[in-house]
Amino acid sequence: MSDLTHEECELLVRTALRVLSNWQVGDEDGRRILGDVDKATYADWHSGNFRDLPTATMARCAILIGIHKGLRLMFPEPARGYAWMSRANEILAGATPIETIRTGNLHALRRLRDYVAAQSQLW
Repeated sequence: MSDLTHEECELLVRTALRVLSNWQVGDEDGRRILGDVDKATYADWHSGNFRDLPTATMARCAILIGIHKGLRLMFPEPARGYAWMSRANEILAGATPIETIRTGNLHALRRLRDYVAAQSQLW
């Protein structure tokens, strides 16, 4: 991620924020998912101020976008993919994907991305 320009990092964050919004993830959970971003920075990002863009957060944004991409491959109608994130899933021990990633655990994010990527290959 270190090869990205500041503008590319901004785009990554903007896109990740839009994805989180489409999944109906609240600010507190969104901050955790993006790596325990502090309230002021998260609010700045929502208002278009992108001065603080940690590399670790960029990696998390890329993972979220990967999940979104896989869902779009599986569900041509965006609303179905957004709804899938809030539906209990047997493979996640009955939890929803949002419940699985809301802790901000990087392993959980990667695991969900890998699961969605594998499933989207079947479509």
